[in-house]
Amino acid sequence: MTNQKGRQFFVLDETMNVGKPFDSRPAMLEQGQRIVCQRCGSSHRKPSVQLPIGSYYCPTCIRYGRITSNGRLVIQPTDSPAIDHHIVWPGALTPFQQKISQQLVSNCRQKRSSLVWSVTGSGKTEMIFETIRYVRQEGGRVAIVSPRIDVCRELFPRIQQAFPQEESLLLYGKSEEPYRYTNILIATTHQLLHFYRSFQLIVVDEVDAFPYEGDAQLRYGLYNA
Repeated sequence: MTNQKGRQFFVLDETMNVGKPFDSRPAMLEQGQRIVCQRCGSSHRKPSVQLPIGSYYCPTCIRYGRITSNGRLVIQPTDSPAIDHHIVWPGALTPFQQKISQQLVSNCRQKRSSLVWSVTGSGKTEMIFETIRYVRQEGGRVAIVSPRIDVCRELFPRIQQAFPQEESLLLYGKSEEPYRYTNILIATTHQLLHFYRSFQLIVVDEVDAFPYEGDAQLRYGLYNA
């Protein structure tokens, strides 16, 4: 299970033998005549998702592996070592960009969400560097996600360059490298369904893009992560 460190995975009740230092919660919750998946938040009428053995499954997120009501979602709590980064970037923020960067750090300290809305090429990525640095100084884990794979691929080398002291990982459905624990993760929004209370900071690039916009399942995954 070491390859699952830092994210949640499904275990059948009959095979549950994880013990400490793992936490777990029911994979699905019964609410009257409906069953609710705790991985994607989807709700279904019980008769429509009942298996021959009597338990229930979630068809909405089955592409990530079948999840049933006779099992649990297991999480291994982790601690990230704090690092005071020297950001490596061959450029400088303009006074206006610096003002936004400082406000993002301030909002993060106060645990407030932020929206930076500007045109392509305006330096949004560079304006989040100081916020990432602040969270890592505090020992927090960071996820930078986007609905689009091409955006994730573009972001990955830029984050690697800016934070060379960190191990970072690029993760999407058909990524070449398998999952491993890192303190900075660049991933598609779909991948957040595999995490639960794992990150102190999540940055969503192109939050209004398909398929994230209007998808309740992906939004549920984001808030859980």
